Amino acid sequence: MTKNPLISVVIPTQKNREELLERAIKSIKKQTYKRIEIIPVLEGNNAADSRNIGIDKSSGKYIAFLDDDDEWLPDKLEKQVKKLENHPSVNLVICWTLDKRYDEQYIDKYPEFVYLYNALKLFRLSSTSSYIFRKSALEKFDVNFPTAQEYELAIRTLMTSVAMCVQEVGVIMYKTENQMTRNWKGKRKGLKMLYKKHKQLYKKYGWMEFIKFRIKFFGIISLYWFAEIFGDKVYKIIVPIKRRGDEK
Repeated sequence: MTKNPLISVVIPTQKNREELLERAIKSIKKQTYKRIEIIPVLEGNNAADSRNIGIDKSSGKYIAFLDDDDEWLPDKLEKQVKKLENHPSVNLVICWTLDKRYDEQYIDKYPEFVYLYNALKLFRLSSTSSYIFRKSALEKFDVNFPTAQEYELAIRTLMTSVAMCVQEVGVIMYKTENQMTRNWKGKRKGLKMLYKKHKQLYKKYGWMEFIKFRIKFFGIISLYWFAEIFGDKVYKIIVPIKRRGDEK
């Protein structure tokens, strides 16, 4: 184990979001884990490109990501680093996220060990702000994806190692204007690109599972079409589905 390894925290941000950025940075400074470097990156093309710039500038053994409109609970990093230090073969640790972006709050939950199959089946893996990677095993975000870049990177990471989860809320996500979560066209495009890029992985588990994956994929795409008309009301459908998935 390394004593107090350095953690680099990359924060993509935009102009005129000073208050949001300040809240995010305050939540970093309140961490019980203290050996941290903070790397804010002003977005040029997209958040994925900004995160990649942050990766290049980082010095830490571990790299965490925090969106400027999210915040961390104080012991988030301490608990995640403990798992990384105690499990050298683990390259990604996530945590539960409290999602306050919609009318009904929701805790996005995951088991302690997350395998590739789990992530493929869910078509999601927590939030970017919950991720902390071992830098030596971290690849870059795919900047061609309009959305789901973090999920696509998680899939690539899980192709070679299992991920772990701190089974407590460590991230709070808030509702802000112009969030990518409301870019329904972009969400459809990102999901289609992800499915196309990793189609062979979905076939890996046999034809019956492949058919299940396909049904779920088209179901999610249909929900995003529905959301173009009804907006956030679609989450009255999505949140119960997520909850049922967490209970299985």
